[in-house]
Amino acid sequence: PVDMGDIRAHDVALGHLNARGFIQFHPLLAQRLDSFKAAIFLGHALYWSRYLAHAQPHRRGWFFMSAAQWREATGLSTHEQASARGELTRRGLLEEALAGRPAILHYRVNLHATASFLDLDQLNWETMSELFHSCIRFYKPLSDICGGVSAGLYLSYLLQRQSFALRNPQVDTAAVELFPGEFCYRPEHARIALCLGIKAQRNAREKLKAAGFIREGRSSQEVVATRVNLAAIAS
Repeated sequence: PVDMGDIRAHDVALGHLNARGFIQFHPLLAQRLDSFKAAIFLGHALYWSRYLAHAQPHRRGWFFMSAAQWREATGLSTHEQASARGELTRRGLLEEALAGRPAILHYRVNLHATASFLDLDQLNWETMSELFHSCIRFYKPLSDICGGVSAGLYLSYLLQRQSFALRNPQVDTAAVELFPGEFCYRPEHARIALCLGIKAQRNAREKLKAAGFIREGRSSQEVVATRVNLAAIAS
């Protein structure tokens, strides 16, 4: 049976996180780029590109953000931003230019190159929305309390999985016996969705367990029974 108390508690927790803001993480970008950090950067750049296309078309897609603003939005450090930018500019997906007085670094997503990169005949916001329908809400505040972007992204993923499991208790393909309140997921699916290496995924899980943000019950090599500790996150 569905536990309405658990669902309400989960909705309250997600409501607080949503109020603090989130960015959309696109597994497709992570898989194509083979980098979750570059995917976070490009995903947020695409968000601003879409916004400006409607709000300020005269800017022709150019926008500016300081390193501090990028970190506030994405959780990526200055070094991580530089690495992501380097990967994206190397692939021709991101353009950079200094403009203004004093000179400020501006960015623009190369939409034609991005369309080609994603195997699209043409890139428009409707087709992109369809392509990115399976996004994950990445709650950047979680990276602050988890001590890193990978752990914050992983916890965001688990919150989404737990929310689904609470509403769909009949969907249980795991070959393990669950403790009350736990849900099952496959770490291999998380690795593919988030583009986290085995070591990065293991470190993220260990961080979350050490902080008390998740509890892992019985598991096999393929399936893990998990519960997200909403009270610990709230505190």
